[in-house]
Amino acid sequence: MANEYVDAEELKEWLGIEGSDQDNTLELVAEAASRAVDSYCKRRFYLDDEPTPRVYAAEGRFVFVDDIGSTDGLVVETADVPGSFDRTWTEGDHTGFGFLTQPLNALARGRPIERLESLANRWPCGEGRVQVTAKWGWPSVPADVKQATLLQAQALWTPSGILQSASGEAGVVAVSLEGSDSVTYESSNVSLLASKELVATAQSLLARYVRRRWVI
Repeated sequence: MANEYVDAEELKEWLGIEGSDQDNTLELVAEAASRAVDSYCKRRFYLDDEPTPRVYAAEGRFVFVDDIGSTDGLVVETADVPGSFDRTWTEGDHTGFGFLTQPLNALARGRPIERLESLANRWPCGEGRVQVTAKWGWPSVPADVKQATLLQAQALWTPSGILQSASGEAGVVAVSLEGSDSVTYESSNVSLLASKELVATAQSLLARYVRRRWVI
């Protein structure tokens, strides 16, 4: 597993658990809690290992993008005909086809790039005219996100640690929060039915991280 905001060791310290007998279950709890954070915030905080392309439509001088957590491998291309990306834009070029990343100094402040602003020339209009290749996500996981993940994991964890399924099959975990939707997470020998609803204490920590704007 990958892309969790806490690991089994951090959870064991947080929950006061000793030994490694329940590490597989704790790893699933960490995954479930991390994805609940993502769902609530309408974004994810882990950073891709490699750049991948996504296509957007411009709005005037701006292209609103999904979170970009690094300029390594950042490539911006446009097409006069949708799908034919034959013009490459250069960051900071004020005379040709150039752009700025916004908010200014976002990465230095531990925040992601959320939009691109054109400089001398405007972005082409229409759907599918701007392709951005980037490492998506955040530069690093904020402390508030890690704390909220621990709080969510604590709410998911049961006093006995491991429960059996209705069929009595060994190694199946079923934990959820009453009255909420749930999703199943699985590893080689454990399944976890966990709530997608974020607990109130975690929500209060994450209020300022919720993405308010849907990108095109």
